[in-house]
Amino acid sequence: MNKVKIIGLVLIIVGLIGFGYFKKNREVDVISMVGNLMVLPNEVPTVATVTDKNKINSQSFFKDAENGDKVLIFAKASKAVLYRPSENKVIEAAVVNVDNNEPLTPAIGDEVKQQLKVVIANGTQTIGLATKWEKNIKNLMSNIEVVDKISAKGNYQMTVVIDLKGNLESKAVELAGKIGAMTAILPAIESKPEADLLVIIGEDKR
Repeated sequence: MNKVKIIGLVLIIVGLIGFGYFKKNREVDVISMVGNLMVLPNEVPTVATVTDKNKINSQSFFKDAENGDKVLIFAKASKAVLYRPSENKVIEAAVVNVDNNEPLTPAIGDEVKQQLKVVIANGTQTIGLATKWEKNIKNLMSNIEVVDKISAKGNYQMTVVIDLKGNLESKAVELAGKIGAMTAILPAIESKPEADLLVIIGEDKR
């Protein structure tokens, strides 16, 4: 394997995971196909898609890449594989050397998105409201992974979206706009879940 430096690999690792149930199934198929062609590290990789080869062809790892190719990144093993589904062929495989001092730029294309872990809390007495809105939210934003559904401790008239990390305000605003809600800070009565965003469903969404 050639040792290469892939600038922006960290952005790939945090992107393109869990873009909905269909996407997950498709990526599992990709991993299985590559596993039939070569021995893979014993970990679940991040899978990204080349969307603009012209932006990455200057990097040696991607010099033969084509749009639609898949990149499997094995973070723990520090390995990456470039795979072409249309030919069922491994195009490149390399040891990855990530230099944290390099500026981070998207290496796969403009469609790399940050995957958002979301908890949905039912802030009403209506049973099943969190599950109903889980489906709606996933349909509205493809980069959403609902990691938990809970019951809020308080009762809420209005639906709110809360940035739990403190640096995802734009994402909270985007989601709030899509579901017709407001952004807010975490109410003192509520526990802070392990996620990026918290959506508290209020009476207005019954």
